[in-house]
Amino acid sequence: MPLPSVTFRSELPPIVRKELDQLDSELTAYLLQEHDDDGQHTHITASSLTVTGPLAVLGGPITVNGVEPQQTLTFVIAHFASPGSGIATGFSGVLVVPWACTITQVTLLSADPALTSGSMVVDIWKAPYANYPPTVADSICASAKPTLSGAIKSQDATLVGWTTALAADDILAFNVESVTSVKRVRLDLRVTLV
Repeated sequence: MPLPSVTFRSELPPIVRKELDQLDSELTAYLLQEHDDDGQHTHITASSLTVTGPLAVLGGPITVNGVEPQQTLTFVIAHFASPGSGIATGFSGVLVVPWACTITQVTLLSADPALTSGSMVVDIWKAPYANYPPTVADSICASAKPTLSGAIKSQDATLVGWTTALAADDILAFNVESVTSVKRVRLDLRVTLV
């Protein structure tokens, strides 16, 4: 499920802001009428519910058929590129993990305009913020490192031996162990929020 883009209400035309204010008032009045006896829970029953903008849930989880759905996100972790001379081996950058999550899949994609085929091995290191910077001893990939092998794409959802749990504010570092032919590569991680 892609994350919706955020537009602030103040950026909208006045007529749209007025309509949103009216809808907010009507929805608030409806929800206040539909509280449980203890006044703590609001239930909306519908065969379908479409949210076309941001959705905020305050004070509790959303459930579907009594089960809280997992949120799965894919985010771009790293771009590897070097104009002219090709991608270099070695340390390539860091990322702060924004939320606690579990890695469920890694994808490598050749991302130059020609979709150049090639080979590449990337190691991912993880350390809590207090122990920054991570080192090779902090690898989360075991022997199943993200790898392109004479190809333009690679995807792994088994993650054998990986440390897949990430805490909010963990630091991920990316180290290119080997690379041939590819000119620009994108690494994505699919995660499930916990």
